[in-house]
Amino acid sequence: LHLIKTLDRPETEAQHYSSAIFISQNEVVFTAAYGLSMHLSYFNLGADEFRVLPAEAGTFAERSGGFQLFATHQSRQLVYNQSSFQHPSEIYLLELEGSGPKPLSQFNAEVAAANQIRVDEVSFQLDENTIRTGYLLQPAGAKFPPQNVPIVVHHQGGPGGAMTNRWGATTEDPFNLL
Repeated sequence: LHLIKTLDRPETEAQHYSSAIFISQNEVVFTAAYGLSMHLSYFNLGADEFRVLPAEAGTFAERSGGFQLFATHQSRQLVYNQSSFQHPSEIYLLELEGSGPKPLSQFNAEVAAANQIRVDEVSFQLDENTIRTGYLLQPAGAKFPPQNVPIVVHHQGGPGGAMTNRWGATTEDPFNLL
């Protein structure tokens, strides 16, 4: 192996929760957890061009050896499976040089219509140097910030995957069920 280039970007630091695919000899697309969501990033090794692609906030579905992200080399498009707290998994198409993602499926349209939540990002100051961010999920009509209501705190800690903005309707990830 011969080292061609090094990419040192915070958007790709989540080494245990990221993957990369070459879409041409000099172009790489990264799927990586950054902040509270997963993002798609593009890097051109020859031109040293790096940019975050315009995917929606959320998480990409996993598969063996990475995430469900596929490139169509001839048309320069990405096809991927993504979900978020507000949207169950669907398949999307993203033009590398175009606008935002286009939905290709509506497998979960009925579930999406039944999902009655609102999502707000929150931050907590733990000490003078430490701030933790997360999401507050509430019924769709709830006020923000909530006052005098019960709250379930669901947290996840290592070792293991990142806790990101994804559809959760299982016992282990009960976000939308609650």
